[in-house]
Amino acid sequence: MIIVVCLVFVTPYLGLLASYVASGQWIVFGSEIRDQFKTALGISLQISIATAVLAVAIAFSAACGTRGVANRIRKASGHRALLRARLWRAFLSFSEMVFVLPSGLSVLVLALSFWLTYERWVDPFEGSWIAIVILQAATCFPIAYRMIWPILKSEPRTLIETAQSLGAK
Repeated sequence: MIIVVCLVFVTPYLGLLASYVASGQWIVFGSEIRDQFKTALGISLQISIATAVLAVAIAFSAACGTRGVANRIRKASGHRALLRARLWRAFLSFSEMVFVLPSGLSVLVLALSFWLTYERWVDPFEGSWIAIVILQAATCFPIAYRMIWPILKSEPRTLIETAQSLGAK
């Protein structure tokens, strides 16, 4: 999954490189331009790898937490426990909505709000590497969460059926 996220960020460079190589213009460029292109590609790869690792790590921890809540709901029994289970279900749906919320926001809105909030530590005109990674991870987080959550949500049916056949409730 990390490789897929990295490819999303690097694809424009690869497309540009392919068009220049196919047209023969790559040879015309001087070594300075080629070095600049390689530097830009290297920085983009570093940012995309850091973004993917951060987004997947946060999404995995959020999905594990959501699964813990889902397991509490399943184990509920009794009148008070059912009421508690309803509250946990409401919390579960609310948390899933919050986890998907950044996908509905523009990266520009996230960037401006980030810089307004943390303007003492991050200069918006400096091009902070950490700020770029955090903002891109915030936009990639919902995608990573939607990829990880179904995997953690599913339970091995054979184990559950085996436990039920042995007397588990």
